Amino acid sequence: MSENREWMYRRFLPDGAFNPAFVRGLQEFIDFANSREDLMDGHKIRCPCRRCDNIKFHTSRNVQYHISKNGFVLNYHIWRFHGELEMMATEYNQFDADDDNEDDQSTYHNMAIDVAASQFNIEQPPNPEAQQLYDMLSDADRELWPGCKTHSQLSLVARLMCLKAEGNMSERCFDQWLELIKEILPEHNLAPNNFYSTKKLLSEMGLPVEKIDCCRNNCMLFWGEDSEDIECKHCNEPRYQQSDTSSACSSRTLVAVKKMFYFPLTPRLQRLYASKATAADMRWHASSVDDGIMRHPADSPTWKHLSQKFPSFAEESRNVRLGLSTDGFQPFGQLGQQYSSWPVIVTPYN
Repeated sequence: MSENREWMYRRFLPDGAFNPAFVRGLQEFIDFANSREDLMDGHKIRCPCRRCDNIKFHTSRNVQYHISKNGFVLNYHIWRFHGELEMMATEYNQFDADDDNEDDQSTYHNMAIDVAASQFNIEQPPNPEAQQLYDMLSDADRELWPGCKTHSQLSLVARLMCLKAEGNMSERCFDQWLELIKEILPEHNLAPNNFYSTKKLLSEMGLPVEKIDCCRNNCMLFWGEDSEDIECKHCNEPRYQQSDTSSACSSRTLVAVKKMFYFPLTPRLQRLYASKATAADMRWHASSVDDGIMRHPADSPTWKHLSQKFPSFAEESRNVRLGLSTDGFQPFGQLGQQYSSWPVIVTPYN
């Protein structure tokens, strides 16, 4: 590896055309990948685009199309999945045997450090949940159109969904706004086409929601070992709304009498440790100075009492302390007294 590979992440020029350096470099990559037959799957090579992530094999033509459309996967300056590590190691061993060439030895010594770092990344790749977050962040860095400095694709989508929720906008109206936005923006923009594509993009954030059926009288949840029950085991109330027809309904047409929406806690807490900034904030309480003034829950007597009662838990600053609160309200005011909502909110105190 002798040249600067910044061209890999500079696909487009300000006018939206392909960067000639990117086109030349992409052809160089295709030729290099095809030269390593031992790492190919027949006539197919690994595709290092953002979507395939060096996992899938395609023909050279399809790989060229994928990379042109999606771009290279992040931080792939060393083509390690295409044999460049072995090539660099061989060249390093050759120069290491030459005692008279100190400058080359120094150069390849630094290169060997990069090789070791790359090998470490291969041995410990991100888990699927973390990789999903990193893919989302890479999308957040993509300009809305070539040269745009105010918004990325993800920031636009998040803003649009916020406006839809606050303005109670219908999906039809939302699609019409997107159609207008696409017409106003320059060509080659990344604005979504409709509400469906907007939701699909946001779903990649990996923060799911689960719908859990409940008893009419709030006796139990039809969850876990009770997920297959069709009536409450305490008050015998039916789980599903009764049909007027005498014919049996299939499971697809069954509608629960009451249900709750659950936002799983674990992936949301994991996200707080997926970023260096928020991970440092989650551990901040362990390094705060106790001067007798309460500025944070860590300064409270309750926090200190918990630390004394569970010392092994308190020793690990990454452990999360949570506060739980709930309150009910009528979502439709006095006009809908038969309806009520009880959000249960869990707040990390770290």
